[in-house]
Amino acid sequence: MLNKIHLLKLIPQVETEKPNSQFQWTGSKSDLIELSYALYYIKALNNGQITLNQIISTFEQVFNVKLQNFSRTLIDIKNKQQENLFVVRLNQTFSNQIKLNFK
Repeated sequence: MLNKIHLLKLIPQVETEKPNSQFQWTGSKSDLIELSYALYYIKALNNGQITLNQIISTFEQVFNVKLQNFSRTLIDIKNKQQENLFVVRLNQTFSNQIKLNFK
């Protein structure tokens, strides 16, 4: 019995919990997926030498969120009205803030 306990101590412990990120995505998952696709399509990360899966995985880790069915979500995004797209709202808000703060 003591030999078995001793052997168990030698087995490396597997970390089962992911470390919590200091960031939390508070928008919708659909918005984060839309942003992921936008960054992927304009090749804004690693000069375009990155896969969509890598971007999604990185955002999942950074924002401590699980993004599932992102190819299906793209279809839903495609069917949204243009003004409801996250990237459109992002651009409008940014442009408005620049106009307000840098007159």
